[in-house]
Amino acid sequence: EAKKREIQLIFTSHNTTLMQELRPDQIYFARNKEGESYYFRLSNIYDNIREINNIEKMYLSNTFEEKINDIISIE
Repeated sequence: EAKKREIQLIFTSHNTTLMQELRPDQIYFARNKEGESYYFRLSNIYDNIREINNIEKMYLSNTFEEKINDIISIE
């Protein structure tokens, strides 16, 4: 329905299986540090990620955590 009406849909979920249905540039991670919110697009923090990767498996094994934490500590 969103595609048909040409609207953007933003939602959150704790269901990791949905990660396999989205492109890397459609997945964002949110973090809070000292009262400030940070948002990270998967394709920006892990630039060699491809749709063929098992993003759900990578997420569940904390593959992205170190890069996100490094970015937050720099800012």
